[in-house]
Amino acid sequence: MKPIKKKLGTILPIFSTFLFLFILGNISFPGTFNFIGEFLIIIGLVQYNPIIGILSFTGIMFSCVYSFFMFNRIVFGTLKFEFLFEKIKDINKIEFFVLLPLLLFTLFFGIHTSCVSNLMLYNMYFFFEFFSFNLANDYFFYLVNSFDLFTENKIIDSY
Repeated sequence: MKPIKKKLGTILPIFSTFLFLFILGNISFPGTFNFIGEFLIIIGLVQYNPIIGILSFTGIMFSCVYSFFMFNRIVFGTLKFEFLFEKIKDINKIEFFVLLPLLLFTLFFGIHTSCVSNLMLYNMYFFFEFFSFNLANDYFFYLVNSFDLFTENKIIDSY
């Protein structure tokens, strides 16, 4: 009779959950902080040069496949060193409270992207005002009016 081979997911369930959620952030899953950044980069690249945009999107897909393959091998693969079963323990309280704020930060700013985008557009406005780029300034106001991000703050009154 063969011994049952344990998997890391059964030994470290909390660690495996954190690893999965951080891998979702790594692949820019919607609702994570990386999603809005990669989404804006891909849109900008496709507008600038569609071929480069498609190539970068292909690279993102390869990264996604590799991340899931890595997670599958780490969490659901069999452990080769069975003497470690007694020594491996799930994350302790200190490790949990170190990882939890990172996860909450990733999820909070992934859901409330307006906090970051309003701050970014506010700084871009003053950058364009300082250097007085007319073409870039017109493009900035086009972005502000199309996304309507400043409705609550009333930073920019009119064009």
